[in-house]
Amino acid sequence: MPTDAPTAFFSYSREDSEFAIRLAEDLKAAGAVVWIDQLDIEPGQEWDNAIEDAVTQCPRMLLILTAASVKSRKVRNEIAFALDEGKTIIPVLYQDCMVPLQLRRIQHIDFRTDYARGLKALLKTLVVEQQPAASAAATAAPVESQPGVSDAESKGAAERKQPDEENKSAAEKSRLKQAQEASQEYLERERNRIKERLLQEEEERAEHAREYAAAQSEERYLAAAEKARMERQERERLEQQRGGAPVPSPAIASPALKKIALAACGILVAALVLYWATRPKLSAEAMVEKGNDYFAGKGVPKDYQQAVSWYRKAAEAGNATGMVDLGVMYENGNGVQRDYGQAVNWYRKAAEAGNAGGMRRLGFMYGAGLGVDKDYNQAATWIRKAAEAGDVDGMNSMGFMYEVGRGVEKDQQQAVTWYRKAAQLGNQDAKDNLKRLGVSP
Repeated sequence: MPTDAPTAFFSYSREDSEFAIRLAEDLKAAGAVVWIDQLDIEPGQEWDNAIEDAVTQCPRMLLILTAASVKSRKVRNEIAFALDEGKTIIPVLYQDCMVPLQLRRIQHIDFRTDYARGLKALLKTLVVEQQPAASAAATAAPVESQPGVSDAESKGAAERKQPDEENKSAAEKSRLKQAQEASQEYLERERNRIKERLLQEEEERAEHAREYAAAQSEERYLAAAEKARMERQERERLEQQRGGAPVPSPAIASPALKKIALAACGILVAALVLYWATRPKLSAEAMVEKGNDYFAGKGVPKDYQQAVSWYRKAAEAGNATGMVDLGVMYENGNGVQRDYGQAVNWYRKAAEAGNAGGMRRLGFMYGAGLGVDKDYNQAATWIRKAAEAGDVDGMNSMGFMYEVGRGVEKDQQQAVTWYRKAAQLGNQDAKDNLKRLGVSP
């Protein structure tokens, strides 16, 4: 097999295309040589022949395991062929499903909860295993072309003929792989930082929860007062029907005491009504905080739908932070049906309102092709705006764009400049990236 021939064939259900293509692109970017029909079939090729050739030539099969794939006749046929031909099957568990009986003794790679960790493990399996084969093929070629030359001479000649470009290419692939892993880890850490920020605001959420509980108590009291008023009106009506004869009250026997009590009740009801009419309404910022309370379950039961409701109120009131938070809920499918288009819509509104977080997240959506067509130029444009607006994570992301050349010309010096700006403001990811590149903060 040629050294650049694919070493792993993707077997998956069409229902899982989004995940399979994303995984294939990440593996290719990190240097793994894999084959997937939607990316690797050339124009003019017949699909059936191309797939048959690929599954025959590849020594490994990457099997995407989901409820849909285990029911797919095409996938089952590909599994049977791989087993008959003695190929290595690497199960990639993407969703909970009933694993086929013949695969249950094969170690799988779990992508269900941690994509970055699963990608790292899969890259280790594919890239590390394919490098020795490539090295052996490169060493064997000169020996075959020069019969009669001693092994030592052939080895020396092969080493002398290795061009500097190959060494540079290997180093570039290694660095790109590290950058890809760093990017995935960064996204995971960003989610963790959001959770930590919510935990740090525990005291404020507790105060909001107490206010909410007090308001609920006041509402119940008002309801009881209204019920008492209606009962009083009913007793007065009965008195009139009886010709003025008093109707005994279960609580007050004396008419004088009853009048005093009713007057006091009326004053209390009027005071409560006045309070509710004049009490300050929640600001948009307070709406965001209430959404955070329900998101984290601090002081109130955790309820993503309630969190979405409060984020939406804040967003519709023009609060850019609420727009970003609502976009995150749509992106992750928390409390609402996952909808990347809605996420992009709210990120764009926040970005146009000048919110740096909205700019950065909109850039990520363009970079990943979620809710919009993948466009690295747009991704770089929005991430740069976030970075220039002072967003530290945007600075680190801009460094990554320059390092790998996405949406901008690859520029190591610019990458270091942006990483250094973010690192000086305390961004740990940027510090790690500088360390990886061998550059001081």
